[in-house]
Amino acid sequence: MNERNSIILPVDCRISASRAQYDALRSAFSGNPDITIDASQVQQVDITCLQLLASARKTAHARQKHLQITAISQPLNDALARAGLQLSSINP
Repeated sequence: MNERNSIILPVDCRISASRAQYDALRSAFSGNPDITIDASQVQQVDITCLQLLASARKTAHARQKHLQITAISQPLNDALARAGLQLSSINP
């Protein structure tokens, strides 16, 4: 049974929080092959967060890891739609 590295995105996922989220993802990628991102608390989001999530997806695929984004908040879902991204483009 695989353990999961879990990351909980904060309420504010704008550029000011991007470094902390990058560091958390980087650490998660160095651990177990399964990574879960809980996006339920996200209330403020900008393109930086979307780029980080898309990059995490690409990195997971390249490193043969499983990345799952769960409990997507409505503000994050709205931002994904505005950017023309579908969850399927981030979650395999």
